[in-house]
Amino acid sequence: MDAALIDRRASALSPGRVARALAAGTFTGSGSLAAVVVVVVSIASLMQGGFEAFWNGVMVAFLFFLFSLPVWAGGLIVVGLPGWAALHALGWRSRWAGAGFGGVATLVVSWMLGLGLNPRLADQPWGLLPMAGVLALIGAVVGWVAAGAAYGSQGADR
Repeated sequence: MDAALIDRRASALSPGRVARALAAGTFTGSGSLAAVVVVVVSIASLMQGGFEAFWNGVMVAFLFFLFSLPVWAGGLIVVGLPGWAALHALGWRSRWAGAGFGGVATLVVSWMLGLGLNPRLADQPWGLLPMAGVLALIGAVVGWVAAGAAYGSQGADR
């Protein structure tokens, strides 16, 4: 019984660990999105305008980074925290659980937001799948990083 109490205390999260996980997830999400944008825009720019256009791609990616910070932070607070609380209560504290939840939640939210922001896509909702899929991969990385920041090596195996 004492071992169970010690184990429960070891897996308890402090507000500082939760804040660290949210910050790590926010910057990981924004940075990963910016990296994807810089690659896509830079390739397109290099094909059309050469090296000068490449720097335009870098600037666009930087703007994506800045403007997506509050979006990732808001998503982590509104969707991520309740899901994380459920996973924590179930004892699912591994990075894999965080990655799975982050990927699925980001896929669903991005798909729903895409349809909500552009109702004309309702006739062909599968057209959103490539972008939602890329965002889901980023969400999985965010979940992996956030779980690592929260639990470190104390995460459970499930």
